[in-house]
Amino acid sequence: MLDLSNTPREYKDDPVEGKDLARWARFATPSQLALGAVWLTEDTTLVHLTRAQAAAITGASPYAVAIVALATTEERTALDLGVMTMAEVRHAHAHPVQPKTDAEVWATIQEIGVNRVWSVFDQATAPEPTTTTTTGSVMQFAIAAE
Repeated sequence: MLDLSNTPREYKDDPVEGKDLARWARFATPSQLALGAVWLTEDTTLVHLTRAQAAAITGASPYAVAIVALATTEERTALDLGVMTMAEVRHAHAHPVQPKTDAEVWATIQEIGVNRVWSVFDQATAPEPTTTTTTGSVMQFAIAAE
């Protein structure tokens, strides 16, 4: 645990791990928290922060931190330069949809019914209806019949 009873200068060169900082902050009084905040501003090195701690310190959303954590070094550079968006990084690392197994397909067919599946299959494979236009000869036949 962090001991801030001594002056912050004595700890100036010691790196502080995020888990130790979190553990200390959980039991600190408001005065100790303020002392700790000042101590952090005086050349303290923080190491091994959790993503939540890093997000809280920087003001970034935890979701954005999680997306950037997925990015490769090249993608992080592209993000920094504005060449790539976080949505593009997210989609680049999205897990592909796994094809369903035969057992899963059969369970789905049994759930909705074989007749419904065949009905949709027939609709999907039905030939396109052809539309006919009225030609002049049909119109002439209708006039001649009067």
